[in-house]
Amino acid sequence: QALLEKARGGILFIDEAYSLDKKDSGADFGIEAINTILKFMEDNRDDIMIIFAGYTKEMDGIIASLEGRPRLLLHACCAPCSSAVLELLDRHFELTIFYYNPNIAPDEKYHRREQELECFLEQAGYPHITLIEPEYDPAEFYAAARGLEQEPEKGERCTACYKLRLEKTAKYAAENGFPWFTTTLSISPVKDPVRINSIGSEMAEKYGVSFLTSEFRKR
Repeated sequence: QALLEKARGGILFIDEAYSLDKKDSGADFGIEAINTILKFMEDNRDDIMIIFAGYTKEMDGIIASLEGRPRLLLHACCAPCSSAVLELLDRHFELTIFYYNPNIAPDEKYHRREQELECFLEQAGYPHITLIEPEYDPAEFYAAARGLEQEPEKGERCTACYKLRLEKTAKYAAENGFPWFTTTLSISPVKDPVRINSIGSEMAEKYGVSFLTSEFRKR
């Protein structure tokens, strides 16, 4: 807390942020630190910029340890966010895209994004990658976000949205023989990689599959 206060009005850089979320550390300090940092970010969004780094290092280590090209279910929200992710992962995994985004409205926008993603796969040289689109039901997002309507951008409503989409992806992966899953969400500069990776790891443990820790932002 003292370090956060000291950084107020400037930038706080946290390297190897993934180490805060190690489930096998035997201590709750990491999770407590994550929650403290995220709350401080939400309460002081105009006074501080916090940069989390290090997930790329862990992701590279996981990829380097792979044997063969295992199947991976990739949650994707749109074509632009998928481009660089596919370029990296297609070399190492047998990919299937999972387009599950009930937070996108109206339905015309939702289906337009799905069509753009299909066109991108064909035109960019990925016709071998299957795209799976579960039934579109925005009521699922409204239920997850109920009571959080007044939350600011990047607040608890975003956490609920991450959890909704990552849990659906993990569940589908477990039920359909995918040993790995991950998401393109961490490529966005406005998305929080700590929350994304923490929730992904939680869902991996819940459903008995492996989550590829990620930070796909430009290196």
